[in-house]
Amino acid sequence: MTRARNLLYLAAALGLALLPGPSRTQETPPPEPVRSGLYVGAPSCGTSNCHGSVRPRRTFDVLQNEYFTWLKKDPHASRAFQVLFDPRSKTIAKNLQLETPPAETRLCLDCHAFAVPESLQVNRIDVEDGISCEACHGPASGWVRTHAAEDWGHRQSVEAGMTDLRDLSVRSRLCLSCHQGDGSKAVDHDLIAAGHPELVFELDNYTGSMPPHWTPLRDTHGARAWAVGQAASFRQGLDLLAHRARNSRWPEFSEMSCDACHHSLAEERWKKIRYDDRPGLPRWSPARWAVLRHLVAEVDPEAKSAMDADVRELARKVARIGTPPAEVAATAERMSRNLAGVLPALERSPWDDAQVRRLLLAISGDADFLAGADRQSAEQAYLALHSLTGDLLDRNPRLARTGLPSTLERLNRTLENPYEWKPDRFTGQLAQLRKQIQGLP
Repeated sequence: MTRARNLLYLAAALGLALLPGPSRTQETPPPEPVRSGLYVGAPSCGTSNCHGSVRPRRTFDVLQNEYFTWLKKDPHASRAFQVLFDPRSKTIAKNLQLETPPAETRLCLDCHAFAVPESLQVNRIDVEDGISCEACHGPASGWVRTHAAEDWGHRQSVEAGMTDLRDLSVRSRLCLSCHQGDGSKAVDHDLIAAGHPELVFELDNYTGSMPPHWTPLRDTHGARAWAVGQAASFRQGLDLLAHRARNSRWPEFSEMSCDACHHSLAEERWKKIRYDDRPGLPRWSPARWAVLRHLVAEVDPEAKSAMDADVRELARKVARIGTPPAEVAATAERMSRNLAGVLPALERSPWDDAQVRRLLLAISGDADFLAGADRQSAEQAYLALHSLTGDLLDRNPRLARTGLPSTLERLNRTLENPYEWKPDRFTGQLAQLRKQIQGLP
């Protein structure tokens, strides 16, 4: 982006014109009210005295280098769009028999770019910019002119159209809309079979892996973000399942455990699969429940027992292809409503050192469940252990000398190649990690 272009965008966003001003005798008319809900474009945020500084500053309560960090380091910027030109993307498009290239196809642009209708653009928004500022922070027309004023606060910006990313439930839903999918966009079995990677997401880990253009707070990162993110992921998965079951294309096999159909017969892995129903039926993947059930048990044990029964019921209905889709949808919708009742307890919980340690022990001691589940469930367990261990080390940096990070890295390596997934190797590393956690001072 050139400096001139940035200035033009900023001027448009602020309702200014880069022309000679009126004479002193000429009256300047008051600016017209700005309609909220419109998008002004990322460069409007990118001048050096706003969010485009090369280095962080300490003048205000923001770093002022947010735009530069996003543009130069964040994969949500140009990489999200540029990946559509990779050989893998071309192969996916060929396999799906798309009529247009991926970079021109709505199916791909919905998550790989910020493609909003022209009628909502104050300034031109280029899809080449990838996932730009307003994709996460919301349409800025209602607050871009005022949000830096001394008498203007965060709540006022939210009321004027800003997305409240400090609210963990809001942030979870926003991230999951692409990283898990919703009723309007999702990676289905067709896309996966064509070559698209499976979607994996966990709010705290994935937030932590980004180059930060924010100041992390205890209430918005760490164990609390992990806990709320787990619940949001399960609930959004239920909502997506219900949407799919009410859709004409049911069953949707991306809801199933991959191992149920794709396990290696040569390795006789079928002998190690735990069947909750008749062998030979596709299994609903328990990945989104694998870790959340420990969280629910921590804050509401009675709700956990009821939800366990619901999960078993849903798994049976999904596995039996002949189940009326309306029954599947109704069960998923009921479970989503019930989970909503547990969310306040998850958000209120202090997630202190004692709770984090209990959860680490519970998840690392869950080898029997994970050995009979699937790789996706094991992956969620690893992400949970990684997030909780990071939270524990933030509170007690001296614990880094216990070897926990090294064991976690070895655990991660067992998950790297899905074609070489061996549950026994994972549970063996899990047992070693549990011993270390039990021995922590």
